[in-house]
Amino acid sequence: MFPSPDKSTRFVLALVGVIGAALLWNAEGRTSSMALRGQPPFAFGASYVEEPSVGRPIRLRITCTGFYDASASSQVSIDVPSGLEVVEGETNRVLSPLSDDGWFLTLRPTRQGKFRIHGTMRTTCATHVDEAEFQLSIQVLGNRTTGELSRPLRLERVEGGQRFRYGYDYLVPIPGAQMVTQGAIEAEGGKPQILESRSGQCSECRLPAPVTVLVRVLVDERGRVSDSEYVGPDRDLSPAIIEAAKAAARNWRFRPAHAAGITTPDRTVVEVPVQ
Repeated sequence: MFPSPDKSTRFVLALVGVIGAALLWNAEGRTSSMALRGQPPFAFGASYVEEPSVGRPIRLRITCTGFYDASASSQVSIDVPSGLEVVEGETNRVLSPLSDDGWFLTLRPTRQGKFRIHGTMRTTCATHVDEAEFQLSIQVLGNRTTGELSRPLRLERVEGGQRFRYGYDYLVPIPGAQMVTQGAIEAEGGKPQILESRSGQCSECRLPAPVTVLVRVLVDERGRVSDSEYVGPDRDLSPAIIEAAKAAARNWRFRPAHAAGITTPDRTVVEVPVQ
């Protein structure tokens, strides 16, 4: 079924929320914060200006906006499949994401079927490059025309020669462009799963009882831990306990993260006992 106005409203609010997070990021001057760096500083997608219906052109708003430095430039391409005719608007555009948040595109079906509109964006600024892709599906069948909400396929950042996936609270280093988002991983229950764990050992700590330490690990596509960091709230833990927990976590084994048939690196928080 075509999404109700409530769902369309939620889509617009989601775009606004992304921009709000980016503005907060800059306002607080916390560009080094992993929690904020994991939020895309842009919004990219398509939404319906009005509900698609038989006999009327399909009107879309293409949104591409974000918070960047003044040098930022976005290259946007909208792939309209055969069976949909472009009546008005551009399918390729170079714009400033600071001052131009998008444009309108009007399409007309020339036959029945299900159509997938695909959008790509590449934004270059002084510090990094952002890349994103979305898909929007429309079905024209008999006396019905229905559409789905725009769905992100990829939300990535390239910085210092390394590609990352935006992961909400963190950036996830990935080996190359991947058609998977953090939202898809979590929606499919594809976060890393523990297969083998071990306790941390700290003989010099002389602990009267084991201590549980929260550690965030980076699990690669093979299920191996390539990095670990302490994320617990207890500031009184000694450095020796924390290092023992991090060292132990690096020897854990996981079922790697996955979504849409893709195995991918991801970060997850685990509880490491230290004794």
